Amino acid sequence: MLKRSWLFFIVVACCSVTPVMACPHLSGIFDCTTNGHTERMIIRQQEVDYVTHYLVTGTEIVADGLSHALPHREPEEKALYRATCYGEALRVVVEQVLITGEPNKARIGTLNFELWMNRDPAGKLHRKVQGIVSLDGDGNYPLSEGTVCVPR
Repeated sequence: MLKRSWLFFIVVACCSVTPVMACPHLSGIFDCTTNGHTERMIIRQQEVDYVTHYLVTGTEIVADGLSHALPHREPEEKALYRATCYGEALRVVVEQVLITGEPNKARIGTLNFELWMNRDPAGKLHRKVQGIVSLDGDGNYPLSEGTVCVPR
């Protein structure tokens, strides 16, 4: 009977642990060119309590799989993101209400997209955005863009 209870304990302990995916190393300074316009992207990362935190050109992204408010947004935008790591890629899912400017800040639609980032063996950063912009009363517009950023 004792062997059976130990076996049960080992099976429960092994199977109840949630696997943690390691996050990719994305740190660096990159030049990203899209439609003839080049922008500088600076990525820093650190581990805080076993969770990877990325700082992407001043915006913090916490890769813990939980919903977080996007910084630098108006409260009416209800902008949220959820970041997770999949092998050598970072996936960020963004949901945001689009609003007009001052003075009334009225809702005009929604923005939903996924951002994937990874580095290739040569050190280049690959960004892929796919999603949809839904404008109230004016239809849906797909987003799809891929960019390769060169390390500085």
